[in-house]
This record gives sequence, structure tokens and C-alpha cells, in this order.
Amino acid sequence: MSKAKMIAAVKLDTLRRPSALWEYLSTTSPGPALPAALQQAGVSGIELSCDIYGRPDEDNERFKAIKQEIRRWQDLGFSVLLHPYAHSQADPAAFTGPASPAAATLQQMIDLVAGQVVALTYHPAETYLEEAGFDPRPYRARYLEASKAFFRYGWEYIEKSSLDVTLLCETACPVVRADMVRLRSGDRPEEVQAILGGRKKGICLDTGHYLLAVRHLGAGDIPPFLAAVNHMHLHDVAAVGDHQPLSPTATQVLTYFRLAVAAGGLKSYTLEYNLNKVVPEAEKEKPEVAVLNHLRETITLLEQNRLQAEQ
Repeated sequence: MSKAKMIAAVKLDTLRRPSALWEYLSTTSPGPALPAALQQAGVSGIELSCDIYGRPDEDNERFKAIKQEIRRWQDLGFSVLLHPYAHSQADPAAFTGPASPAAATLQQMIDLVAGQVVALTYHPAETYLEEAGFDPRPYRARYLEASKAFFRYGWEYIEKSSLDVTLLCETACPVVRADMVRLRSGDRPEEVQAILGGRKKGICLDTGHYLLAVRHLGAGDIPPFLAAVNHMHLHDVAAVGDHQPLSPTATQVLTYFRLAVAAGGLKSYTLEYNLNKVVPEAEKEKPEVAVLNHLRETITLLEQNRLQAEQ
């Protein structure tokens, strides 16, 4: 007997900016028609993104909005996932110990979502550097250590407090543009494993990010940490960029999905791309039909791959 369907989520940025999905569906399907249309297409989860900065006065207002949005989607019958974009003093790069604002903000976020969300996904540390031509090695080592300490603090706080929170580290997107003076830790498999620190779970595998690591950093074709993957951000890549829609031709993404299913830890996934990309030009005036058809077909495709992997 096969297991129940996984949580199939779409990402909404309504806490950060207008969401393409929300704009397209809410204009023609206001009120309860939007969630009903999503559920009929197979969507069972909503991944909300938000911005946090480690500045209490500002973040407290954001926390209120986050709590309200979580409750709203739960009341509509969806599982909820949360993906904070941590900036400034909230970024793992700013973690210097339990007394740092990054630690306090992480603890607040964990307390806020305990028992409320399927997963809480953070990026590892990243930094913008002053000038091109720098030696990245000392920076990379420094920010990897900050990432390790940040996630270790969060995981240990959850365990010590016996909280129902699944804190995940997302595999980061490699910086592949020569003109971008930026460094992200966690974009290499060995760094992801170092952040995990031997734990048996705790990874959000972003398939597009990993494909770029294979293409540009020489990462192995198969992620070595699949057993620790609990959630996936599913999207393809193209020559022109990341976050491309999923389709039956995205064979490597589907391979990663099946392998993660077979490894046993995967509980949910998010289709993480702008859904306006699936709307043909001729249908721009009424895009919701193309969007919902794409969701239905893609979630069916993934369910077929899940069943295949479980055989």
C-alpha cells in the first residue's frame, strides 16, 4: 500500500511583495474561489516567504503579519511552510553566539511557528564583498562557520525546548556571474554536510541550485545528503537563469525527487518558480486556466514519480 500523498506546495510572496499567483488568480477568482481552485489542482500546501532584519521594532510587526497569514491559510485547509529571508543582523552571517541579534531573531521565529508549520527553511550565510578580485577562501571559511553555528543553535534550541519545529537549511545558489561580488556558503555539497553536522535530517534541497553547483562548481551529479532531505524546492534551470518551470523534460530534477523519496525523509515539496512563466502569450488576458492546468499536470507527474520511487 502506498503512502499518502506528499504535501504539494506553491510559494507565495505576499508578505514581501505582490505574488504572481495571487495576482493572476485573485483578479478573476476572488475570495474562497482561489483556495478551492488550488486544492482542485492538487495543491495542499502554501510556502510563505518573509523578510526579517534582526531589528526588534520592525520585526515584531512582521511577526504579527506572519502569524496572521499562517492562520489564514490554515483556516482555508492548507498546510503551511515558512521561508524567511534573513537580512542584516538576522542573517546567519551575523551570528556570533547566543547573545547576538541573529540568535534572538531565530529563537523568536522558532517560537512563533512551533506546531504551526510543516517546515521553517533558512538560507545559510551570505555576504556582499567590497571589490572584485578578492581571495574568497578566508571569507568562505568564516561564513561557513557562522552558518554551522547558526543552525546548530537553532536545532539545539528546538531539541532542548521540545518544540515541534522542523528547521531546514536550504542548499544555496552558487554565484556564477563574474561581475557579482557576492559569496554564499552552503552552495557546495561538502558545506551542506558540514552545516548538517552529522544530523539525520535538516536539509531543503533546492534542485535548481544543486544543478547549478553541478554545472559550475563540479559538484557530483547525485547529492550525497539525500537521506537528510525533508523538503524540496523544485524547479529547473536554463542557460538564461534559475527558477524555471518544471516539466516532464526536467529529467534530472525528477531523478533527484525520486531519489529523495526513496531515501525516506522527504515530506513535502514546493514548486518554486513564478507561475506566469507557464502562461502562453495568447492567454495573458486570462492566465488562471494555464496556471491551474500546469499545477494539476505537474503535481500529477510528481505523484507518479513518487509512486515509482516507493515500489
